[in-house]
Amino acid sequence: MVKLLVISDVHSNFQALEAVLKDAEQFGPYDRHLCAGDVVGYGPQPNEVIETLKRRDFFSVMGNHDKEMKIGNSMYGDAKIALKRNREKMKPENHQYVCSLQQHPYVDSNDQFAMVHATFSRDEDRCVQRYVYTTEDVQQAMRGLNELSVQLGIIGHTHLPTTGWGWVDCFAGVREPQQRLTFVQNGLYFHRRSAWAQPDQPPQHRTFEVEFSELHETLKNDEFASWHKHIIFNPGSVGQPRNGWIHASYGIVTVEDGKYTLTTRQVPYDVEKTQTLMREQKFPKKLIDRLAIGT
Repeated sequence: MVKLLVISDVHSNFQALEAVLKDAEQFGPYDRHLCAGDVVGYGPQPNEVIETLKRRDFFSVMGNHDKEMKIGNSMYGDAKIALKRNREKMKPENHQYVCSLQQHPYVDSNDQFAMVHATFSRDEDRCVQRYVYTTEDVQQAMRGLNELSVQLGIIGHTHLPTTGWGWVDCFAGVREPQQRLTFVQNGLYFHRRSAWAQPDQPPQHRTFEVEFSELHETLKNDEFASWHKHIIFNPGSVGQPRNGWIHASYGIVTVEDGKYTLTTRQVPYDVEKTQTLMREQKFPKKLIDRLAIGT
């Protein structure tokens, strides 16, 4: 069995990160600690976040805010101001850590997963910029994941807990049969363009069990010869949730005997303390206020 602790989009929010790690302890131990990027930006405590990730042995890829910290030529408005505040107080060694993160997908062939900030692509800019919001986006991500020869793909960037799984044709132009792909984002099920509310589980915690063995026999014939099975998993955002909940979001993935168990959890944290620190550092009001409404 392999168990992965998965976080993303911490965005210098140390209070949220602490709450997530404390909650996650009850479900450990973990074989890997993973962060799908955007360690910095938006929040007030970049040093504390980075040092905690290093101390807890998290492996992180580069997000678009991390890239901006390194290059500094593409963001504007509130995001740019927040990164400026982070840059002003970051220790040199922590700045170097952010700048050293890899932008292209990380592939672990032993544990059979890959991780990138935004989507799986040969284009490194798309790897940190392209949002996965729709079923079509999930299919594109799965096609990119197929080139890496792994089943599980971990992403971030949207700040929305997302799980997509199924069989996706990896050649453009071939029509997708109905219901070969299930896509769940923020509690809504999608089959192609339709959606309906998830019925049974409370919105703060969700678990999906995905096993491909039952589908395997039905897809062996020539009609589906180009189809491949994949999972896309986004744990949501630790530091700036945008799913209508103010709680920090993270994920746990367990793989055992070909069965994937994917859980997202949402954890309360001291939002007011984070907001106070942001006010003291003169962060934009919009960034401060949005933490209290989860958008």
